[in-house]
Amino acid sequence: MPAKGGHHTEEARAKIGLASKKRWAQTEYRVRMLPILQRAGSLPLSEQAKQNISRGHRGRRYKCWSERARQHVSVLRQGTRTGVANPAWRGGTADFPYCSGWRTIRRRILKAAGIRCEECGSEQDLLVHHQDGDKQNCCEANLLVLCRSCHSIHHWREVRAT
Repeated sequence: MPAKGGHHTEEARAKIGLASKKRWAQTEYRVRMLPILQRAGSLPLSEQAKQNISRGHRGRRYKCWSERARQHVSVLRQGTRTGVANPAWRGGTADFPYCSGWRTIRRRILKAAGIRCEECGSEQDLLVHHQDGDKQNCCEANLLVLCRSCHSIHHWREVRAT
């Protein structure tokens, strides 16, 4: 073993190389070390090993279940957390009702904004946000089109300001 921060001498390197070649020549050692070296990336993986790893990483939730078992559980769970079965159910109404004609107003506001978030320009997961927080106040000056991410940030800022 070299001193801390030092290097092996040429003679020591030759001895280490020879010992490792002798060890690798032993079948038991090779059989034990091959999978370890492949996992570490020191050796290329066989196609079978790649498939096994891929199979093991599929579906983090039920990775040890068969495809048939996963489908069965999926069918059993359908509809179990929707509507009245959902613990957050409030009788089918929003906590605070929107103004009359809200859907029409919402569509008009989205079109006026070019169906893009007014903060970042995203076109996905768009929401219409009431700046004053009053769902009954549906005048265009009070409404902003925001993506879900910007909407969360906007509400976070409001909470921090109070």
